[in-house]
Amino acid sequence: ALATAPLGVKLEVIEDLLEQAQAKKLTTTKQVCDGLIKQQTANCAYVDTLDVGRVHKATCFISHAWAYDLADTVDVMRQVEEEKPDTVFWFDLVVNNQHEASNQHDTSARPFEWWRNTFQQSIQQIGSVVLVLAPWHKPIPLTRSWCLFEIM
Repeated sequence: ALATAPLGVKLEVIEDLLEQAQAKKLTTTKQVCDGLIKQQTANCAYVDTLDVGRVHKATCFISHAWAYDLADTVDVMRQVEEEKPDTVFWFDLVVNNQHEASNQHDTSARPFEWWRNTFQQSIQQIGSVVLVLAPWHKPIPLTRSWCLFEIM
């Protein structure tokens, strides 16, 4: 069992982030990470900068490609929120420390066993996974081994 439950944020936090990104004309998740998240954090995760009342136990894991426009991923989260009000999203952009690796999916900092056990247990503990797929004719996450690992 994990010592602590995986944390997440409600839609309003991510919508605030999207608004800031759009003001800076940042579109993709990667651009938002580099041009906003890393600028607003000092070697910590974005959630670590939020008031404790805005961080909750995650109830929905979002699996997506960083090449997507953040607005499209947020739109999917809005659809989830409509069906399940008060969803708390585990969204890597805000939950993970983006300073830990120069490459977003550089897994070399942790042994494979950590990813196979701890990370997978975290996703199971969250209980719900939403896979953001686009374009329909060839969804990017289905071509990425990392995304496939997340949903296994």
